Amino acid sequence: EASLMGTIIHLAQNFVGSNNINLLQPIGQFGTRLSGGKDSASPRYIFTQLSPLARNIFNEYDDPLLNTLTDDNQKIEPEWYMPILPMVLVNGADGIGTGWMTKIPNFNPREIVENLRRLLKGKEIKDMKPWYKNFRGEIEALDNQRFVVNGEISSLTDTKFEITELPIKTWTNSYKEQLEGLMQGTEKTPAVIQDYKDYNTDRTVKFIVQMTPDKIRDAEKTGLHTFFKLQTTMSITSMVLFDHLGVLRTYESVGDILKEFFPLRLEYYGKRKKYLEGLLGAEACKLSNQARFIIEKCDGTLKIENKKKRIMIEELAKRGYDSDPLKAWKKAATGDAGEDDENNDDEGSEASAPTSTDNKGPDYDYLLGMPMWNLTQEKKDDIIKKRDEKNQELKKLQGTSKEDMWNTDLDEFMEKLDDVEAKEKAEDKGDTTAVVEAGGKKKGRAKKTAVKVETLPSAQGIRIEPIIADELKTKYAKAAAAKERKALKEEKVKKEKNVKGEKDEFDEMADAKPTLSDSGKKLKQAKLNFKPKKEKPARNPWSDED
Repeated sequence: EASLMGTIIHLAQNFVGSNNINLLQPIGQFGTRLSGGKDSASPRYIFTQLSPLARNIFNEYDDPLLNTLTDDNQKIEPEWYMPILPMVLVNGADGIGTGWMTKIPNFNPREIVENLRRLLKGKEIKDMKPWYKNFRGEIEALDNQRFVVNGEISSLTDTKFEITELPIKTWTNSYKEQLEGLMQGTEKTPAVIQDYKDYNTDRTVKFIVQMTPDKIRDAEKTGLHTFFKLQTTMSITSMVLFDHLGVLRTYESVGDILKEFFPLRLEYYGKRKKYLEGLLGAEACKLSNQARFIIEKCDGTLKIENKKKRIMIEELAKRGYDSDPLKAWKKAATGDAGEDDENNDDEGSEASAPTSTDNKGPDYDYLLGMPMWNLTQEKKDDIIKKRDEKNQELKKLQGTSKEDMWNTDLDEFMEKLDDVEAKEKAEDKGDTTAVVEAGGKKKGRAKKTAVKVETLPSAQGIRIEPIIADELKTKYAKAAAAKERKALKEEKVKKEKNVKGEKDEFDEMADAKPTLSDSGKKLKQAKLNFKPKKEKPARNPWSDED
């Protein structure tokens, strides 16, 4: 239960460094960047529901195609879901398992969509850098698998600096403790800053640090980002994931994950198209039978009054009416007839009494269970109109390719993403607007917003450009060179081995494949020479000789 509640809380978090797209809405205190989400309220006090973007990512038409698991003969969740873009790249992954750990940073969903469209066109994908929603710092590439994350610091005066952004996964409260240590110092290291002021909120970061000129000169030698620990690194060298077959695999690049996802998702678009063609065909056939039934009843060519049920069913079958097409198709597609999902106006008013006593004969409930209102001109025209619309929809679907279906889903997702982010920005902007009267007095609620305005970055601050330290570059350059040398050495050993035809002991064991008889021939039982035991003559217990 605790694990489930923790998962729900993590899915709904939307502060900087958590999710780029939160699939659940945080209705209540789900944690902030002050403590990295650990300050969330107790689960019994908070609520959640699906995000507006959830159904754009996990399309409802994919639900019937998933491999649904069963527990105690009851259907539960699928083995895995099939989103329209790889969510493991959107929100990242970080954790440990038995023998393996995985660490995948977040990436920009817009760049992921762009790369998917390039794959749909048969082009090569572009490289992507990690990206975190609302992060105001910079992420620079060191090499193809390592990145440097920089916070933001600016100069206010000769002795004051303003820190307005922290590196990813560096939380505000823990950084505040670091500044306390720099200000107080220890027995071995003296204090390096005079004072600092805290203007943080649960969303924004703002520290104003005061230092002496000589300490500033010392800090500038090492680099202000390095001195204030506003520079961290992240890598994609441990991207270990399960594929769709449940096989644990290590991915060397983000492109490998995209290329693994692309053909599987395209295959499921083919399955979705086939499923929808069958569904629309069954719905159109049902409406066509209903329209024909009403027309023939109104014309008088079909008479069902004062007849026995068996005769009535035989007559409908003789006239070529189909047994319930939608129910028959669902039974063939899913193995379960289920309920009729047709959203007709007369759905709730259909008779519930079955027309056949067993399930072996044709099912004409959808015809004979219609209310009398369907015999009116308006209802007849409405059913005919719905039938024509279904046929047009089916024809349009048959002319749509798998690639076009995917592009349509991506277009709808991007449009919804823009709307959701625009609403979030409008709400944040409305919270931080202040109305100020002449003379510095504030109207009404401006007192509350004035505090929020103070938390924003100062306009007079001069931004300090982050510089990657030479030591860091050298360190990772050596690591990359060592890895490359190791790979070349292994490849060289393999080539020499193939040329010489040499085999190690494991190859010999694999080639030999000894049978039981062979092993019996090689191993002989040792012969043990035992001397026969001499038997003593039987002793008379009544004798006095002994």
